[in-house]
Amino acid sequence: MMARRVILAVALLWLVVGCVRRREQITVMPDGSGWVTVIVEGDPEDVLTGDAMPSDAPGWTTAERRRDAQKEGDEKLVRVAVRRLAAGETMPPSYAGSDTRLAQVALRFPTEMAVERRDDGTYYHFRREYAPRRAAQIDYHRKQVMESDEIKAIGQKPPAEMSEAERATLASAFIRFESARMGEFVDLAALSLTPPPSADVWATARNRVMEVYQKPDLVQQVTSIVQSYGGQETVALEQRLRKQTTEALRSSLQNSHLSRDAVDSFMDAWDRVRLEFEVTEDLGDEEFEVHLTLPGRIVAHNADSAPETATLATGADEVRDAGFEELAERVREFAGPMRDTDKELAYERVSWIFKGKAVYDRNVVLLATSFVPR
Repeated sequence: MMARRVILAVALLWLVVGCVRRREQITVMPDGSGWVTVIVEGDPEDVLTGDAMPSDAPGWTTAERRRDAQKEGDEKLVRVAVRRLAAGETMPPSYAGSDTRLAQVALRFPTEMAVERRDDGTYYHFRREYAPRRAAQIDYHRKQVMESDEIKAIGQKPPAEMSEAERATLASAFIRFESARMGEFVDLAALSLTPPPSADVWATARNRVMEVYQKPDLVQQVTSIVQSYGGQETVALEQRLRKQTTEALRSSLQNSHLSRDAVDSFMDAWDRVRLEFEVTEDLGDEEFEVHLTLPGRIVAHNADSAPETATLATGADEVRDAGFEELAERVREFAGPMRDTDKELAYERVSWIFKGKAVYDRNVVLLATSFVPR
């Protein structure tokens, strides 16, 4: 959803609409080992350029393909990843590799699977915590600028039905919001430094970045894009503004008393904050489904569904159903034969379904415990 984050697409969802659906099946076996199958589907750009997705990092087996959606030209990318977990092995806390640009800002979801043996039987405890994403700083400005009655009324109209004055009003609101957003990024970057820069350096840098949005021809450029449904023009404008704000910030810092290392640290923080919020905005309309299969009877949970009877599976069926027969066969091969005792045991499954916005400024915790009597 990188294009979604352009100046107009923050609110003009009719220009670039898309979302990513994440389906995850976690199957735990009686010895505490298990399987994780992740199926990600969405617009190719959304899947490839948003939050980190499963890749051929150590431990994962992946495949992907493109398919045509129902609408003409609405191509979808489907990526499937399967991972075998040994008993006691910790699941990766995110999909980002440790050496990637996204490692510091990707969605984190540390997961624990513990097997506890008591006098009456064996308990399987599952816990996952989706770490909160900072969003309130930007949502504040969005509400201040974009959620007035006037702007919401204009935004409900298709661009072709707006008057010239309404398009200009909407464009001006977008620019004010984006300017405030960039100022917030400067603040967050400065606050992340130890020590933060002096007030004069900080305030001057903030003003220089926000001045990029005060150019007199910018309103006309944005108004024109609104009128023409200009998706590509929107992306090009966002790229220009990104370059100009970065140059304005660096120039301001270089003209201050800061050392070269201090300037570089500020710029690194600026890039990191921008990327963090871009990933957060991408996550907002993504759809999450987590399905968990545990041995025995599920005795406690906070899932969205009641426990239901399930069968023990390696993940191969989910992979095949997604259209990856060759990968499904590979999964069956390295899974090996299951023990008869594992197959005969009863299993239950629960599910959680939520939107990405659920992790905005709050933890989302998934909990379940199952029990197998002695």
